[in-house]
Amino acid sequence: MFFSDGASDHPGLTPWKEFEFAMKEVGLEVTKINGGTRHFSAVSPAIVPRAPYSTHAPHDGKIEFWTVRAMGRDLANKYGWTWETFSLKQ
Repeated sequence: MFFSDGASDHPGLTPWKEFEFAMKEVGLEVTKINGGTRHFSAVSPAIVPRAPYSTHAPHDGKIEFWTVRAMGRDLANKYGWTWETFSLKQ
């Protein structure tokens, strides 16, 4: 999702459910708007700005690598997030 200098290859498809789970884990609530549009709203006070993020859920439930990368750029620009935002807690 986010660029890493150390990555020599890229992953394949990302399941939509995993993306939704990650968004919920960092404090966003997902709402289905219409059709495939999903609206992610901040429920955690730690998320600033509180602007929502909207995207389209894939029909087959899998997100292509390049789409995930573009979503990562959007989230980085909107919230200042990096790959470390989604690192597993020890």
